[in-house]
Amino acid sequence: MIQTRTIANFTEIYSDQNGGGKSEIYITEAAPTMFPTFTMRRFLAEGQTPSDFREVTAAERAKFEAAAEAWTRPPQLFIDQWNAACGIWGRYNEATGYFELNGLTDITYAEAVRILAYGPLLGDSPFVFGFTDNKIRTNIPAKRASGLGYISRFRAFMTRFSSSITEVVNLSDTLGNVTYVRSYREILNNSLRTDDSWSHYTFGAKKYIGILDMSQSRTYPSFGVGSKNVTELYLKGIHTNLEGDSLLSLKAGCWRYWVENSTATAPVTWTVPSTVYAKLTGDTTNSAAAALTDEELAEWMQLIPLAAEKNITFVAA
Repeated sequence: MIQTRTIANFTEIYSDQNGGGKSEIYITEAAPTMFPTFTMRRFLAEGQTPSDFREVTAAERAKFEAAAEAWTRPPQLFIDQWNAACGIWGRYNEATGYFELNGLTDITYAEAVRILAYGPLLGDSPFVFGFTDNKIRTNIPAKRASGLGYISRFRAFMTRFSSSITEVVNLSDTLGNVTYVRSYREILNNSLRTDDSWSHYTFGAKKYIGILDMSQSRTYPSFGVGSKNVTELYLKGIHTNLEGDSLLSLKAGCWRYWVENSTATAPVTWTVPSTVYAKLTGDTTNSAAAALTDEELAEWMQLIPLAAEKNITFVAA
């Protein structure tokens, strides 16, 4: 574990695993970089904290150094294309040698090539099932900045991004309109489905940037089993029963947003995983609830009375 000590007016960090015949442990940058440095101890610069660094073994150091030696700078033409396509959401970071997009800061050149080749979410066609296995970690944001905003079909991004390798889906445009709300009914227009149900579809990514308006959905939202990985997804206008028993990882802040922005006028039931229900009710006999801090548990427990005001009853699956 990284330790600290004060020498004069400086803070030095070092590993408590070195010495006494133990294997050598090095300290290197915690953030992704193709240009890592390795020391046994180091003084922190202004603004740095011990969390900016981590420990690695001699074997791990050798792998990092081999990767750095094999690394070559991506072509400038590709870098320019990437920066132009990403808008405010990403860039090529000269300091780290990685590409960045939608909060990811460790995108390799090979990964960036696939992402850029896949392109932004601009497809009008619902025939997108062939894209399901496209292995991209995130997507180029939409370029459309008109009043219509994001124009891809709802079916498109759920089908395209059902792969577990996808980490972040950005539903916004390159200008950063992250709160632009898209009508659910409009997204389904001209798709293969004739109703307004999203049953049996899944949100496979961990995080979704943007907000989706569900107020025009006539049938209940049902999440596929792949939705267990979702941590951030913002929906407004939910007014029906909700089958959310697969939403194991959704953050409390997202549940709060769903509740606060629900438009249910009659009593509805939202089904949640048993672990989520334990958090909502403060049942610390459940290991998931017991693992929360007092502040985190209080945040979860605020949701049941808030939901009651919105005609929503939470039940365990």
